Amino acid sequence: MTQEQRSRQTQQKILDAAQALFTTRGFDQSGIDDICRQAGVTKGAFYHHYSSKQQLLLELFNHWIDEVAQKINPQTLQSGNTLELLLRIMESMEPVFARAKGQLPIFVDLYIKGLNDQQLKQVNQQSYQKFLDFFSGIVQAGIQEGTIAADDAQEVAKILFSLTIGFMVQGLLNPRGADWAALTKKSIKMLLD
Repeated sequence: MTQEQRSRQTQQKILDAAQALFTTRGFDQSGIDDICRQAGVTKGAFYHHYSSKQQLLLELFNHWIDEVAQKINPQTLQSGNTLELLLRIMESMEPVFARAKGQLPIFVDLYIKGLNDQQLKQVNQQSYQKFLDFFSGIVQAGIQEGTIAADDAQEVAKILFSLTIGFMVQGLLNPRGADWAALTKKSIKMLLD
């Protein structure tokens, strides 16, 4: 095994341990010592890869965002029109959110911590802007082709973001309270039809 492979393996052990601990204990109750112990690495190895627990949290967030982006790539989703594409995107996100169910409280915590931390706030704003740009581009295409009845693509993207966050929080608070995926699709149809 090369040095680079060992390094990637160590990083993955740290990420896996942090994710497990953040999910079960929460971010604030999980110390670097706990993460190192669970990962089977030294603190020196931890600090070789991450400058802080916060940077580790951001790395987990970026991995999750990358996974979501891969799942919702419009080029890989077949659809007849833009409204169908948006519905397919929501369908493709469902397994990502199901697998990430334990991570969602971590990411909600990330957004809350970003209210008082400039670095986190900047990361949150960047991910929010990516979401808006991605969905406003799709909505604008739907407006132009006549399949989406809206005037302002950016405004619709903000509403879609609000719906997404709202359904995620409701799913955390009451996972069996509704078929959240079906309700999401119904909401999009109501908004855009």
